[in-house]
Amino acid sequence: MLKLKPFKIDDWEYLQKWISNESELIQFAGPIFTYPIDQRQVALYLSDTKRIVFRIEHGHRKTVGIAEIYLPKKNVAKLARILIGEKSMRAPKAWGRH
Repeated sequence: MLKLKPFKIDDWEYLQKWISNESELIQFAGPIFTYPIDQRQVALYLSDTKRIVFRIEHGHRKTVGIAEIYLPKKNVAKLARILIGEKSMRAPKAWGRH
């Protein structure tokens, strides 16, 4: 079962662990971060009131990814910056589907 929990500044180390090079960072976030990602950049990112950022949990509170809802204007919501960081969870069978 998947759950979404608020992504907090203390969770920034997941991004540091999951993103191992500049190419991966650009693919995940575009130009809003620079490599290597650090706590200061994540704090600034989380302070943007147009972003609602979640940790994706699977099973017994294991954090496997991050997802964002971006609110660019009134009555508009976009899914953005979704990353399944735990590589073992990227295959369909990891989610119970074949």
